[in-house]
Amino acid sequence: MKVGRPAATPPREATPAGETSAAETKEVPPQADRQQLVLSAADPLQLRTRVAGLFLFLPLLAELGFHKLVQNAGYPGSNKVPADAALLSLLTLKLLDKERKSHIDDFNFDEGLGLFAGLNILPKKSFAADDSYRTDREQQRKLLAGWVKKLSPILLPEARSFSLAQRLKGFERAKPKQLYRKFVETGGQIKTLANRTLQVTFDRRCHNPILREAALDAPARPIPWLKSFRIAFDYL
Repeated sequence: MKVGRPAATPPREATPAGETSAAETKEVPPQADRQQLVLSAADPLQLRTRVAGLFLFLPLLAELGFHKLVQNAGYPGSNKVPADAALLSLLTLKLLDKERKSHIDDFNFDEGLGLFAGLNILPKKSFAADDSYRTDREQQRKLLAGWVKKLSPILLPEARSFSLAQRLKGFERAKPKQLYRKFVETGGQIKTLANRTLQVTFDRRCHNPILREAALDAPARPIPWLKSFRIAFDYL
């Protein structure tokens, strides 16, 4: 038997005039723009996300006044992607255990993740990279100082009481990757209710009773970057 060179790849057929090729029909995500985010009882929002567990962190961020911490630190932003939305988009990657900004494009079509940051959709990786280069060390220092100052009264005297793991019975010593697999990586439905509430309904999973008992959404606080809607959790 002769072993020769692999057969050449047949030439790609030309696309007939007036028709669109498969590459050209690839769906392009919309541009991230807070002004395009509509939260209104008159025009109810209803969408699905594969990582509804990300919203478990929203009550703490609202309690800390995350948007004000970003503003006081002097981070840059724009009308379409304000500073708090830019930082929340990057925080999303960390909470999803994604270390590289290039991974942000993996979630460009998940409107739920854009909603977490107060946007219609997450910004593209080019924006995330450009935005990180526009920041400086002093802004990071101010944000960290403000974060610690706000967080200390919540954590003390029980220094770990607001850790997500510490509030989930049986998972007090769980590592971040285990929490991600068990809780954050949970699909769910998100919809707006008439009383200016954003309800996140988690898919049925064996760990839902633990989340219900933890009552992470109490007390419900307005979330400024979500038009002051409150968050509420429900479980199938």
